[in-house]
Amino acid sequence: MKKIIALAVAAVVAAPAMADLTIGGNTEVNFASEDSNTTQGIETNVQFTASTTTESGMFAKAFVEIEAIEKNIDTDDNYLQIGNSMANVIMGQKAASVAWVGGDDSFQATDTANGISATGTHYTAKDLDALDVQQLIVNITAVEGLTLQVSGNTATAEANTMGAYAAFTAGGVTLAANMVDADSDAVDGYAVSASADLAGAAVAVSYAKNGADDSGVALNVGYGAFDVTYARFSDDSENESETSYYGRFNAGNAGIDGLNIDLGAGSGSDRETKMGVEITYTF
Repeated sequence: MKKIIALAVAAVVAAPAMADLTIGGNTEVNFASEDSNTTQGIETNVQFTASTTTESGMFAKAFVEIEAIEKNIDTDDNYLQIGNSMANVIMGQKAASVAWVGGDDSFQATDTANGISATGTHYTAKDLDALDVQQLIVNITAVEGLTLQVSGNTATAEANTMGAYAAFTAGGVTLAANMVDADSDAVDGYAVSASADLAGAAVAVSYAKNGADDSGVALNVGYGAFDVTYARFSDDSENESETSYYGRFNAGNAGIDGLNIDLGAGSGSDRETKMGVEITYTF
């Protein structure tokens, strides 16, 4: 994102404040072939950020993201954030942090099973769908290397999903965990992960389980231009499981600043084979 305006001046009591307005975004085009079917998709996101920071380090930030997928236009994140670098509060609509590390899942093949991984991936996917829209988030980073977050919904009709997240980084290793308290057993549960840099490769291992006895384990490895993930989802109560593996190769920008080209593929048990290219331009 590029800062394009820094001219908004407001008088609060007797002290003027300088506000920054930043506009940025990206366009992503996907071409994929899966089970002999070819598809094309396009998504464009435009972000607007208005912020101001006092000399003491206190800040206020308003953020909104307009999302266009095919012909449909919607609002993604939309929130107000107030606080400082050690503690701040987010009010509005924003996804909460999760521990599951699933890598770049743009080329993850479609699940064809009837229930097991549909439930499993709903919980263990990197966004933990139940936490993708939280109305109140509190972030605390007062201790070096330690990140804490609690989140939930304040509206009565939606106040059924609470989240808690913690991560600690030391010596190049990050340990993370998050819990979800929800009305549905399919999303109620926890996830843990460990990430580290090993011989130039970023390696992460994740595990998650929900209240419906669905669990998942994933290994993600990123090295140079490559990002590869292997995941296994299980229904512990039925003693059934299925796998998913996918990866991408970053082909660079073809000499154009802001452009990014990824080539990828994915497959697994109870999944078709998927191959494709993702072209992204960031402005």
